[in-house]
Amino acid sequence: MLHTGGGRGRCEPLRCILAAAGVSFEQVFFTEATGKAELAKLRAAGVLTYDQVPLVEIDGLRLVQGTAPANYLGMRLGLLPDDPKDSYCAQREYVASQDARGPLLSYPFAEFPEAPSEQATASRLAERMGPKGLLSRYAPRWEAMLLASGGPFLLGAKPSIADVGVFECCDYFSDVSSPNPCRGRTPALFAGGRASRE
Repeated sequence: MLHTGGGRGRCEPLRCILAAAGVSFEQVFFTEATGKAELAKLRAAGVLTYDQVPLVEIDGLRLVQGTAPANYLGMRLGLLPDDPKDSYCAQREYVASQDARGPLLSYPFAEFPEAPSEQATASRLAERMGPKGLLSRYAPRWEAMLLASGGPFLLGAKPSIADVGVFECCDYFSDVSSPNPCRGRTPALFAGGRASRE
């Protein structure tokens, strides 16, 4: 069971890991009407170690803090390699994908309660295309990894949490910026995203 707010927040990569592994799961979305009360109930019950979501309930555990649940799910569901070096690489790229998607998390709230303006959208896109952004810092490295691995995944023939995180990040970015800027600049990354969906 997943507990989180609606939309593409910090829980989306965890949802994608479960989906990539073929695991069916129930989602509990906090709504504007009931979210505060539901969150307060979880906090009062001591379910949230640090009083925040997302929360993944699986195997009798209550997993919180985005990266730790991703690593647990990766190990549990066969999306982390057995080899320590390869496992490190998969975890490193997953964390990098979360760093790359971080600025996108606040995008919908740039001018809350109004929808983001064209100026806010252009500013966020420029940030993502700048020297520290997705298209300059992260995407070229992921592209090189895909080409070096022989693909279709970052570590070769088998998908990992790295692929889930990277391709979810790129998909999220393409939802915010149309047309998808990854398509022309990083064709292997764009093709890898398609492979990970299959």
